[in-house]
Amino acid sequence: MKRGKKVERDNAKIIGINGPVITVAGLDSFGMSETVYVGAARLIGEVIRVTKKFVTIQVFEDTSGLKLGEEIYKTGRLLSVTPGPGIITNIFDGIERPLPAIEKESGIFIDKGVHVTNLDTARKWDTKVLVKEGDEVSAGQVVAEVQETQSVLHRVMIPPNVRGRVVSVAASGAYDITEVVAEVLDLNGNTRAIKLAQEWPIKTARPVSGGRFSRVR
Repeated sequence: MKRGKKVERDNAKIIGINGPVITVAGLDSFGMSETVYVGAARLIGEVIRVTKKFVTIQVFEDTSGLKLGEEIYKTGRLLSVTPGPGIITNIFDGIERPLPAIEKESGIFIDKGVHVTNLDTARKWDTKVLVKEGDEVSAGQVVAEVQETQSVLHRVMIPPNVRGRVVSVAASGAYDITEVVAEVLDLNGNTRAIKLAQEWPIKTARPVSGGRFSRVR
């Protein structure tokens, strides 16, 4: 999960704590599966139930020390991971926080509320771009490849619900995961930047093609 994005206070306060599950009142704008930060320590959580009066949040960190009345901070994003080069050659906890990076920041034990970037944004990857300007592309189509390890070939795909025409491409070469390797003009006239890594909601299936299990639309 990416960090550093702006979060908003929604005057939501904790009214119940039952281990990793907390109950919150005083809010009306949180959505199902939304990522939230809990309390002063900004513990990572996910909205798992919404009613007219209360919201239930699953916290993915140790909630000891959390107090009634502490506030919840919304992000407006679904709980997501970041598939991309570097994921195979790393070690993560259950919410894709890289353990080697956490160790450098807080030692061998994971501090509560520690926020680190999912993948290395500085490392350059040798990238083979497979599309050209003018190509028509749709969800699940492979636009570039990165040989992440000797045996693992990482394929960069068009995200779901994107269909259109390639309007610009980068030459094959070395790129980090934040750099744009292609741009697609979608059917709504919007330009969509395609990078080596994409933030992806964990409850949205990745598109695949071929056979009777095709999910590409």
